[in-house]
Amino acid sequence: MAEFSLHHVHHESADVDATVAFYVEHFQGEVTERTVRDGVQWARVKIGDFMLNVTDRGESDIDLGRYNGLDHIGIHTTDFDATVEALKGAGVGFFIEPVSPAPGIRIAFVAGPDNTKIELIQVASA
Repeated sequence: MAEFSLHHVHHESADVDATVAFYVEHFQGEVTERTVRDGVQWARVKIGDFMLNVTDRGESDIDLGRYNGLDHIGIHTTDFDATVEALKGAGVGFFIEPVSPAPGIRIAFVAGPDNTKIELIQVASA
């Protein structure tokens, strides 16, 4: 039987440079690739164990609809308070302020580039 794991999340951006800078600055992202293919800017940013692809492709031949089906990106942090403090100090907006929806879980929703919702989450180890 096949095994599955998350390979990447793809962010279509109005400003690739600003989006990449946001993830590098606030989430210790590491740019692993920058290229232009068929007039489209591509950047790959490694954040922890997952890859974020960022492009500025304004139009697509694929009839899937734009931005349908993905609600948010969840990024786990091992220091929730420090992460929230750093984001607020940098002027990053919050859709939802920090809350604890269940024992041992803390979350907040941050306004990322292109108004992307980013869920910060810290799950206490058992």
